[in-house]
Amino acid sequence: MSPASLLAPIRGLVLDMDGVLWQGARALPGLNALFAIAEARGIELVLATNNSSRRPEDHAARLAGMGQRLPPERILTSSTVTAARLARDHAAGASVYVLGGEGLRQALLDAGLRLLDGPPGPPDPSPAADVVAVGIDFEISYPRLAAAALHLQRGARFVGTNGDPAYPAEAGLLPGAGAFIAALEAATGRRAERMGKPEPPIFAAALERLALPASAVAMVGDRLDTDIAGANRAGMLSILVQSGVTPAGDLPPDAPRPDLILAGIDALAELLARLP
Repeated sequence: MSPASLLAPIRGLVLDMDGVLWQGARALPGLNALFAIAEARGIELVLATNNSSRRPEDHAARLAGMGQRLPPERILTSSTVTAARLARDHAAGASVYVLGGEGLRQALLDAGLRLLDGPPGPPDPSPAADVVAVGIDFEISYPRLAAAALHLQRGARFVGTNGDPAYPAEAGLLPGAGAFIAALEAATGRRAERMGKPEPPIFAAALERLALPASAVAMVGDRLDTDIAGANRAGMLSILVQSGVTPAGDLPPDAPRPDLILAGIDALAELLARLP
């Protein structure tokens, strides 16, 4: 199918951020044009990221600094999706032991959950946390990792914001949330539920915010293993932009296949502008 045929039924876009809308502090070409054409055509937008360390308000402020506005309610992070899922599944005030930063901790508090500090006490009478929630943690320590393992051994639910083992930094690849999750999985023999891309919860949350069926929504991302794999599984149109971690050129033969490959969001804006 032609790009125009693929894009014709699209009424909503789920946009990754880093490597798609911006690179570091710099807006990528086409950001303003894409937001303008989306508004003109009535295309709804949701931003979705696996970054669990920042709040939606932080991303909204960054976007505003680049000339565009989107309410925080339209910005999904792996932390907000995790908190919403736990609030749905557990009673208000359920206890959560957290390995993670302010973005995850605030999302859990906003969802009415109670945060615990420290390991569980003796088996009787001190109970374990209801949930152990793990995201990226820039201040992780062995005592905190050990406390999480003890809560899990007492039966706490095991939830991770996202499975990314590393993230790119100026100095090189640094441990991500997935690295901490993997350590606890190895120590306890349990497997965490993951909420971020490519897993279903974050895509289901995006469709709920857009109030659209998957067939009317496109996911725009720069990662094959998270953005594209998850979109394909969710039944969305998958658009790979080669402005981030996936460079131009042939894709690995065993990689998820996007429906459409573009150089960047500037090319997407041009295609949308040409639609009848």
